[in-house]
Amino acid sequence: MDQQPAVNAADTNTLSTLTHDYVMDKVNAVIRQNMGANAGDIQATVKNGKVTLKGKTASEAQNQTIENQIKAVAGVDQVENHLRTTPE
Repeated sequence: MDQQPAVNAADTNTLSTLTHDYVMDKVNAVIRQNMGANAGDIQATVKNGKVTLKGKTASEAQNQTIENQIKAVAGVDQVENHLRTTPE
């Protein structure tokens, strides 16, 4: 019977990095999808499944849509929303 090798620390770090990169890519895709040319108005950071959003949106509805869509991303456990609404 073949046994699976144990996961070593290096593999865990690689897995963690891949997970972080995956979540960051998905979060950025949500921001681009909702903000279009103004995607640069929002800065997102990801750490241990927690996404922190800073910046501005054009409406409260846009703010909530972005937050809700990011909450649905696999690997996101929490969203800390510091987005300001500043109508154009």
